[in-house]
Amino acid sequence: MSDKLYESFRNTGEALVEVQTKAREASTKGDSRRSFLEKTMLLGGATALGTSAATILGATSAGAATSSSGFTCDCTAHEIISLADTAENLAVVFYYNVLNLPTNLPDVNDTNHRNYFQAALTHEYLHKEFLESQGAKALASSFFFPQGMFSNQNVFFNTVLALEHQFIGAYIQSIREFSGVVSSNIRKPDPFSMGAAAQIMGVECEHRALIRDVANLTPPDNLAFEPVPETCVKDVMATLKPFLQGGSGFVGPFSLPSKGEVNQRATPFGFGFFPPVKIV
Repeated sequence: MSDKLYESFRNTGEALVEVQTKAREASTKGDSRRSFLEKTMLLGGATALGTSAATILGATSAGAATSSSGFTCDCTAHEIISLADTAENLAVVFYYNVLNLPTNLPDVNDTNHRNYFQAALTHEYLHKEFLESQGAKALASSFFFPQGMFSNQNVFFNTVLALEHQFIGAYIQSIREFSGVVSSNIRKPDPFSMGAAAQIMGVECEHRALIRDVANLTPPDNLAFEPVPETCVKDVMATLKPFLQGGSGFVGPFSLPSKGEVNQRATPFGFGFFPPVKIV
C-alpha cells in the first residue's frame, strides 16, 4: 500500500470522532433518536463526515485525467480494492460483535430484526472473500469502536448509519475511478470492476435502509438517489482512521472472526443460505 494512502488516514477522521461525541451527549440529554440523527445530518443522506476534495487533494498533477468536478484521483485499482477490503473487514467485525456480544440494544435484539444482522454479516464476509480473490490486501484485521457502541442505541445507530453511508459513497466513487474518468492511474474503463462495485454497493444500500427500519426512521428508504461523493475513494475511506487506530472515546481492538465463527453467528442466514452469484 502506498504512502499516499496511509497519509489520508493520518490527515482525516476527526469529524467522525466529533459525531461520536455528539452521540454520547445526545444520550445524556435524552434527545430522541430522530432529533439526534437530524442534528448530525444523517437522516437525509448527507453526512457530517469527510473533508472536501480541494482541501485534501489540492491542485491536480500535470497530465492527470481531470473530471468535470475539477479533481483527479491517483489510487491504483489494487489500492481501491484493498481499501474496500479494509471496509469489509471492519463491517464483518462490527456485525459479528452485534450478534456475539451481550448487547444492551432492544431494537437490535428484537427477534424480528436479528435476521437483518445475520444476513448482513454473511454479505460482508462474502464481499471480503471476493475482493481478496481479486488480490486485495486489507490494511487491518482488528478494529476499535466508539465507547457505548454495543450498549447505547444513539451511539450504535449513528455510527452504523455513518459507516454504511461511507461504504456506499466509496463504492459509487470507485465506479467512477474504474471508469477512467477521474483517475490518473486508471485510464481505461474496467467494466468488470465497475460491475462488481455496483453489485456490492446495491447490497450496502439495502443494509442502510434496513438499519433505518430497525431504528424506526420513516421512511427507511428515504433516498431517491444515493449522494455522489465529490472526492476520491481514499478520502471517503479516510474517515475509518479512528476505527483502525483507536483513540479517545474508542475501545478495542476487536479481531476479525474466522469464517466458521461468522457462519455460526449468521445461521440460518449463513453461507449455505446464499447461492453463488455471477460477478458481471
